[in-house]
Amino acid sequence: LHEQVYNYNLPIRNYTEPGPNQPLNAVQTILSYATQLKRSARGVAPRRGFAVLGTWRTTPFGTGLEATQWAAQGSLYLPGLSSHHAIRLRVGYQWQAQAQYQFAPAVSFPRGEGYTSFDRFSVTSLDYNLPLAFTHWELGRLLYVQRLRAAVFGDVAQGADQHGAAVRVNYRNVGVDALVLFNVLRLRTPIEAGVRVVHSSLLGKWVVQPLAFNISF
Repeated sequence: LHEQVYNYNLPIRNYTEPGPNQPLNAVQTILSYATQLKRSARGVAPRRGFAVLGTWRTTPFGTGLEATQWAAQGSLYLPGLSSHHAIRLRVGYQWQAQAQYQFAPAVSFPRGEGYTSFDRFSVTSLDYNLPLAFTHWELGRLLYVQRLRAAVFGDVAQGADQHGAAVRVNYRNVGVDALVLFNVLRLRTPIEAGVRVVHSSLLGKWVVQPLAFNISF
């Protein structure tokens, strides 16, 4: 990856963007493996399986901005308490040296929070996925609603910075996702969208977020 900005007139820049005189020259390596039990037609998530992901990002050429990041994340899928229910347990750890630049996150950040870059970051999350109704509602040729589903989740994480005085930030977030699977204009590809309600431990309040369209192929 080579990225350079021109005609940058601001006196300062964000840690996540290159400046006019310091281009970004980065290399990314990803190793991943996943195995899952095939879902039934009514399954909302895998009921058995696991996935692992390793990421390494660095700026090896000694020119421009400098940063290094490595991360590992694993997910374990288990059956829930009833048919078509599914559990996901996910753990991740990220380390980075962010002297002049900050890479995007390589592990999942606590839901309901804006991303903050840390030198060390660890996260554990638990999701319980379940269908609410298989509706098969139709609105002429415009809309066909297949299913309503929900996911109850909890995220526990800790971020630590070593610059200057050591800083530690703890996250303890819980929430629920409500999602609708539908087709528009009789297109065969279904679309899923919904809303998330999550309690932010940092803000000390409930946050409502829209969930962008997820297109399934």
